[in-house]
Amino acid sequence: MDSETRKVIFQLRKIADQGESTEDEDMTDIDDDVDFEDSDREQKLVGDPKIISQLASMQGRELESKLISDSTKKSVLMLGEFKSGANFVSQIINQRSDALYLFEPLSPFGTSCNKEKEVKTHVLYQLNKCKFPNQEEIFAKRGNSKSWTASICTDHRICFRHRSRALIRPPFCKKPFPNEDKLKQAEALSKCGPVNIRTAEEYCQDAAIVGAKVHRICDFEEVKNLASNPNADWKFIFVVRDPRAIFASLEHAKSESGKIETLCNQLNANMNYLLNPTSSNWIKKKLLIIRFEDLLLKKKSVINNTNQFLGLDASEDVSNWFDANTKDTLNNWKTRLSSSQLQEVQKRCATAMSYLGYKHIAAKAVKSSSTEETLATNWPQSTATTVNEKL
Repeated sequence: MDSETRKVIFQLRKIADQGESTEDEDMTDIDDDVDFEDSDREQKLVGDPKIISQLASMQGRELESKLISDSTKKSVLMLGEFKSGANFVSQIINQRSDALYLFEPLSPFGTSCNKEKEVKTHVLYQLNKCKFPNQEEIFAKRGNSKSWTASICTDHRICFRHRSRALIRPPFCKKPFPNEDKLKQAEALSKCGPVNIRTAEEYCQDAAIVGAKVHRICDFEEVKNLASNPNADWKFIFVVRDPRAIFASLEHAKSESGKIETLCNQLNANMNYLLNPTSSNWIKKKLLIIRFEDLLLKKKSVINNTNQFLGLDASEDVSNWFDANTKDTLNNWKTRLSSSQLQEVQKRCATAMSYLGYKHIAAKAVKSSSTEETLATNWPQSTATTVNEKL
């Protein structure tokens, strides 16, 4: 299915599903499908589930203690599987008045997770320095200056700026929009013009934190160089979501990235990296796992934990946004998956689901099941005990 057809399908489905604003409904998810490394070989999880639960909690958490100079910019990178709800979780930072937060700044580099890794890392490194790439040069060098993504990024000068709260308010626009969450890219461009990069650099320098959400990094090892930079204060947030809900969303959007084995293998690969003390020691004090469902169920706790992790004060703007925009979409997947799809996801993602507090359920019982029957609501405290009992 070509890109233009997927966009049409996406818009039609958005019209039919006006109530599901808590899922990733960004055109960045439709322009191209993320090219994860595909393999039919099932990834097995090996390691203590307590490692995962500890990374999802701030209780007794030891954070990095290195001295950071006043001139060092706090930076956060939001990572997650396709349709994980990372857009929604991103609002914890994006809605802050003292933040500059971008969505998919790596879009110019295509959909592959396995190409141009060093260049993409450099773009993120420059973001920490409040430097923004020249979009026209990037697309010209890559030979795809006629693509839909190219037109959006070059016209606005920063990709998908309409999602960034800071870039659709003064000083980038004359006045705030009355309904920012429904703002279209064309309207942002016509009323605000392209982003003034010099102004963006100055705004970034004054911001308490700069950050971005990316889908196009699929391996924690890719951001290791960012974390090892002694002159930068990088933190990472890994958004996870019930694989059954992710697959249901992918199927609903008719995404070609929706193969069950691809979804589960990618999740397992990332979790195996975190479970391996040899490879992941560097990230233990720099990573927070956020379960999408927890932000719906106990948003105040998740927001407070995130602020503590990032060293930020509470923001009334953030609280107000989530109070106005949080909707109960926890169980929508239960009516979207066929029995065979449900069984396949639960089979291939079984261990990862257990580690993350997602409960197995029989196909005949799923439609009438409660949230508690498919989700451990006291996760991460319950994870280690539950998994060890099953093992």
